[in-house]
Amino acid sequence: MAPQTQARYRMMIFVAAIFIIACCVATYFAITIHPGEPGPSATSATSPKSP
Repeated sequence: MAPQTQARYRMMIFVAAIFIIACCVATYFAITIHPGEPGPSATSATSPKSP
């Protein structure tokens, strides 16, 4: 392989590795910070006030 082709291949692997790590970190934060449906306290704030 020519040095330029080898450098492109290694750079592509580096970029793919960074992308996969970023996806893993984003998934971790999405699961820990946004666990699912809101609790009962959040629904009471959106309900209309009764007179």
